This record gives sequence, structure tokens and C-alpha cells, in this order.
Amino acid sequence: MKLPLVLLILLLLPAAQATSVIRIGPAYPQAAIEACIEGHVRLQFVADADGRPTQVSVVESLPPGVFDAAAERNLEKMRFEPGVGEETLQFRIADLESCPLEARCKRIGAAHANLLNSCFIIRRDLEIQLNGKLARREQAAVTYERGVATVEVLDSEIVEKRIQLDSGEGDMIGDIAFDCGRLHIADDGRYELHVADEPDVLRFEYDPANPTLTPVEWRAEIRERFLFKKFHIVASATYTDLQTQSCP
Repeated sequence: MKLPLVLLILLLLPAAQATSVIRIGPAYPQAAIEACIEGHVRLQFVADADGRPTQVSVVESLPPGVFDAAAERNLEKMRFEPGVGEETLQFRIADLESCPLEARCKRIGAAHANLLNSCFIIRRDLEIQLNGKLARREQAAVTYERGVATVEVLDSEIVEKRIQLDSGEGDMIGDIAFDCGRLHIADDGRYELHVADEPDVLRFEYDPANPTLTPVEWRAEIRERFLFKKFHIVASATYTDLQTQSCP
């Protein structure tokens, strides 16, 4: 049976007289799984003549108390060289899909907020088609400073001047607000943020080790009829080469 969680443990070097001999991964607390919480515990102990840890005490715990019992149970299964030692166990959920939807959405929302509160430059390649024909193509460097976008157009080709972006001189990453009810998972595992009553979809990649969202694509498709004519507009943008910067 495939385990839904992958537990990554970093075992730091213990104090002078004790070194880890056997490393066994602890069970992830169910309450932490349901809340989609990660953390670590640093333990001090004295290894007896048989290598069993005794006099165990918690030196550091984050979040406080969540992983203490699981860390101590895991430590009981380990064996060390006799002496005073220290062990740090880090609890990591490598597969976010294992978390309940509500908890997962909170983490994605926090990552989205971190993205918009940061400063970065990203390349945007935009293309708009009208009834299957190119209407506009544009390459731009978009600079974000705490959610405010500045667009520098590097190259453009405008065939149909009537076609404009609703965002004007802005950008779609900052224009689309986060909403848990409109967050979806695509077949390729990327996250899609849909817009209420609008055709816009913004796609992200999520790295749980970071954790931050990386914008990868925006798309909007509109079908309209005006004066007995049908209009089919498809707009898409790919985002690449994200470079983080220090905020001024």
C-alpha cells in the first residue's frame, strides 16, 4: 500500500560522546496530518551502556507540543553510543495532497500571500488570438514589489489594436485574488485559481519545501456575439525565469 505521507527526518550530529547508529522514521501524528502542520523537535538524552536513550528532555519544539510525543517514541527505537547526545527530528509532509482540502487550501493561501508580499521579477510571454488568428503578441519583464506590478514591454506585435488587456499596464498575477472556493488541482498536479464570474484562470506550481507558489500560466477564453458577428478571444500568458529580489 502506498503511504500518503513521506516523512523526511534530518538527524543532526549529537554531542561529543553519542552518535546515531540506527535511524527509524517516526509516525506522523494524525492531528498534525489533519491540520497539515510541519515542524521539528530537538531532544537531549543520555545513552546508557546498551545504547538506549534515557533522561530524555525536549530542548526545542516547533510548533510547541505538536510533535513531542512522536519524537520521543521514535527516539526510544534508536540506539546510540553511550554518552550524552542530542537529536533533532524534522517532520515534513512531502505530499500536500495528503492533507484535507481545508487545511491544504490554508497552506496554499499562505504561500500565495507570501508571493504577493515579496519582491521579484518574472518574464511574461503573452499571446491573444481573435477567431483563431493572432491579434497580439508581447514579451515583457514584470517587476513585483509587495503586490504592485510594473510591466516593461521588451517586444510586441499588435495586429488587432482593438484587443486590449483588462489589466492595462498591470499584470494578472496580482489582479486575481485568492479564494479557497475557487482553487482547483489540474491533471498535471498544478494548482489553478479561478476568478468568480470571469473566464480567467491562473496556474501555479507549489513547492512544499519553500513554501511558495510559482506562477506558470494565465489563460482566459471569451465567446461573444455583437451585431450578428461571433467573436472568440483566447488570451494566454506563460511565466518563466522568476528571480526573487530584496524589497526596498
